Amino acid sequence: MMAALVCLYILKVVFALYFLLVASSYDLKSRLVPNFVWKWFLPVAVMFGVVECVLFGFVAVSWLFVSVGLTCALAFGGFYFKLFGGADAKCLLCLGLCFPFLPFTLMPVFVSLVFVAGCMFVLVSDFVSTVLGNLVDLVRGCLRFPVGAGLWRKFVLFFGATQVKVSKLDGLAWVPVVSDVSSDSVAGGVVWAKHRGAFIWALTVGFLVVLFCWAVQLLKLVGVL
Repeated sequence: MMAALVCLYILKVVFALYFLLVASSYDLKSRLVPNFVWKWFLPVAVMFGVVECVLFGFVAVSWLFVSVGLTCALAFGGFYFKLFGGADAKCLLCLGLCFPFLPFTLMPVFVSLVFVAGCMFVLVSDFVSTVLGNLVDLVRGCLRFPVGAGLWRKFVLFFGATQVKVSKLDGLAWVPVVSDVSSDSVAGGVVWAKHRGAFIWALTVGFLVVLFCWAVQLLKLVGVL
């Protein structure tokens, strides 16, 4: 059974990573992922999840329901409360069905860990890129704040938003953080906005991080490391 599980996990990782990279490319480009990606991802993900349960035996069925329940709660809950978009929710569902458990265990926490790792990646990368970009603008002398902004407002904008050209607001990648994009808030053709990250890309990074950390832990448990 161990050899079958190893082969299954290798196939699942390759398959999931392929679809994650395809979805990420669309997400990075336009923040929109075509439905055909999930129409191909979902049925094969279900098949992999069922095969894994068969290999583990009847005891895996109850844990499968727990895993699917947690995944649905995370995906639909996040979408309902507007923490992420529909494509991100579909991605979490497909991952949860493809990987109902942590590899070689019946712990139904894989997708939850991927989600947490992805969120951490988004928070850290957005903060670092925002602050570095604003520091560069400050050194260049082209950092402009909205008219009448107080010290606290400037502090929040500096660490939480960045200056972008008004023309970029036509897409989905940037969200203005000022209440009115007018002459009072726009200076020199730029406006303060927050970057709407490609969350599927973050989930892809989280997927790889969780797999790597868990693989290291398993190798330590068996005495290889």
